[in-house]
Amino acid sequence: MIKIEIENQGLAHEIYEFLRIIFPSYERGNFMCVKIEDELLKINSDEYNFIIPIKKSTNLQRYLKLELINQLKENQLEVPKWGVLHGIRPLKLIYNLLKDRDEEGVRNYLKKEYSVADEKINLAYEILNIQKDIISENIDNYSVYVHIPFCPSKCTYCSYHTLNSKSSMVEDYVNKLIEEIEFESKYLNKNPSSIYIGGGTPTSIGVNNLNNIIEILKDSFGDTKEFTVEAGRVETLTDEMIEMLSNNEVNRISINPQSMNLKTVKSINRINSIEELIECYNKAKPKFKDINMDLIIGLEDETEEDFINSLESVIKLNPTNIT
Repeated sequence: MIKIEIENQGLAHEIYEFLRIIFPSYERGNFMCVKIEDELLKINSDEYNFIIPIKKSTNLQRYLKLELINQLKENQLEVPKWGVLHGIRPLKLIYNLLKDRDEEGVRNYLKKEYSVADEKINLAYEILNIQKDIISENIDNYSVYVHIPFCPSKCTYCSYHTLNSKSSMVEDYVNKLIEEIEFESKYLNKNPSSIYIGGGTPTSIGVNNLNNIIEILKDSFGDTKEFTVEAGRVETLTDEMIEMLSNNEVNRISINPQSMNLKTVKSINRINSIEELIECYNKAKPKFKDINMDLIIGLEDETEEDFINSLESVIKLNPTNIT
C-alpha cells in the first residue's frame, strides 16, 4: 500500500502514479508512506528511505520525480526508461519541442529535463517518422476531445485521475462542461473531423447527462465524420444507453474488455462476466458503424497464453478495431 499524505491533490496524484511504476510491489503488498514535512518530500518504507528538498520550481512535479530518479541511480536501483514521462503522449511533447529546436536539441532536452533513455527516444522518433506524413496531410483539420472523469470504480491498472460516478460532482461537472463547449465552439470556424468523448467511463454518468453533452456538441460543432463515445464498462452500456447513442448519430463506440479471462477481469476490479460482455457487444453491434475493443498486454499474473486467448476471443467477435 502506498499512503500519500500530501494536501495538494494534483501533486499527490502525480507522485502516487510515479511510485506505482517504480515500486509495483507496494501497490498491494508492502507499505510505503509519502509526505511533505519541513519543506522535504519524505518517502519511507521498510526497504527504502528517500528525502528530497522542496525547491521553488516552475514544474514542482517534474522536479521531484527527477530528483527521485537521481536518488534511485545513486543507490543503483532500476529507473523507468521513459523517465518522468508517464500518463502522457510522448510524441505530442516532441512535436511541440520541434517547433523551436532541432532533433539534437530535442534529444538533449528529453534526457536532461525528463530523464528519458536513448532507446525510448529512438523509439519515439521511429513512430514520429511513420506519423509525420499522415499528420501533414491533415494539418488543417482538428478533433474535439471531451473528458468525463467518472467511473463506476477504479481498475487496478488505471493511472488516470478519476472520480466515482455516484459522486455529487457529476451534475456540476456536466453543467460546467456544457458551458465550456458552448464557449470554445465560438472560436472555431469549421467543423471538426472527429469528436471523441473519453474518460473515465462516459457512459457511467447516466443516459440523461450524456445525452445533454452530446446534443450540445452536435449543436455547437455541427456534423463530423466520426463521433466516438467510450463505453468501456459493460454494466454502463444498457439498452437505453445504446439506443440514446445510436439516435444521436454516434457512429463509433469502444467496448473495453481488457482481458477475456474471467480471473483477470475480477482481479482488475471489474464486475462483469465474459458472457455479459459478449451479450452487450452483440446488442450494440447492429447499432454502430464501428466498434473498437481494447485489450491490455501485461496485466498482473497474465501469461502469454492468457493474452493470446483474449485476442482470439475478441477476433471471433469481429469488431471494427482492436486496440
